[in-house]
Amino acid sequence: MRTLLSLLLIACAGAAAAQPLAPGLPAAPIAAPAPPVNVAPLYPEAERMAGHEGRVMLDVQVLVDGSAGAVAVFQGSGYPALDQSALDAVRQWQFKPKLGTDGRPVTSMVRLPVDFRLAQAQTASSTALQALMQQPCSQLTAEVSAFRAATPERSLGDLPVFRTSGELVFAAASRKSSEVKARVLRTLPQLYEQVALDCATAPDALYEDVLAEATRRLMR
Repeated sequence: MRTLLSLLLIACAGAAAAQPLAPGLPAAPIAAPAPPVNVAPLYPEAERMAGHEGRVMLDVQVLVDGSAGAVAVFQGSGYPALDQSALDAVRQWQFKPKLGTDGRPVTSMVRLPVDFRLAQAQTASSTALQALMQQPCSQLTAEVSAFRAATPERSLGDLPVFRTSGELVFAAASRKSSEVKARVLRTLPQLYEQVALDCATAPDALYEDVLAEATRRLMR
């Protein structure tokens, strides 16, 4: 089966797709991230192209259910876009909560490093991206439902899978005409809604196939 990247390249006559970095995260001393629920922060394309790297130190409040409560930057990377990407991702992570003396979960704090390193981009991101795009639509639908229930005021574009999709779609349009690129950028929110709707009606379909079809329609 063709991957999303190959489908987009065919649709856009060889346009290159951007690849986000999946940073290496040392184990936290109190609470540890619980993969594969957690999606690595996206490496902002402008920062990657500029060669910017850095480490963001985050203070994370881990609640008794393992979700992230308050998340704040303890020490920035020097690049606000990297700091924001780390914040956006970690706020949606699940952790293993600390246990109290009675053996029950308690709220705790952890200082978590998030690294953005260009050297890791080619190896780590391709594996993470492939796993993300190979998820079934039923999983995406569950993520969308949980996201909307928790943050009804936020756009679907803030959901990590759709943030990744947006970068891929816009990269695929990079060699199209300025009119097409402008239309793609303008209609990305509608694309996310359409993909969410299509996936809800086809739970057994792969996310990448639904996204590729919606992208082809968008770029006609």
